[in-house]
Amino acid sequence: MQKVAVNFDREKIATLSQQMRWSHSIELAGIERDMKREFYGQLAFNCKWTVRSLRDQIDTMLYERSAIAKHPDAIITESLNSLMQNQDLNPDLLFKNTYILEFLNLPAAYSRRILKTH
Repeated sequence: MQKVAVNFDREKIATLSQQMRWSHSIELAGIERDMKREFYGQLAFNCKWTVRSLRDQIDTMLYERSAIAKHPDAIITESLNSLMQNQDLNPDLLFKNTYILEFLNLPAAYSRRILKTH
């Protein structure tokens, strides 16, 4: 419960408690990065994820694998606000990048074609 109090302000707690179950809040409170927590919270609410589904999405790193994760926080916030207010879903929120190669420390502009040739 302390994590929920620390990671959410009063306004977000009030809104979140009306939209989802307490178990969702507990799961979301374990996410340290604000943008990532907001991403999962909005999608859980709009897609009507159960707590188990939310946990599965977090465990499979949906945020890190989504196309939107590569964008600046301002664009992510704009997409999430549009989803919340207008039910306008930006495809980048759900489309996944099938390759997660951060462990290779490659530049962002590194193409798959170049990777195949090496």
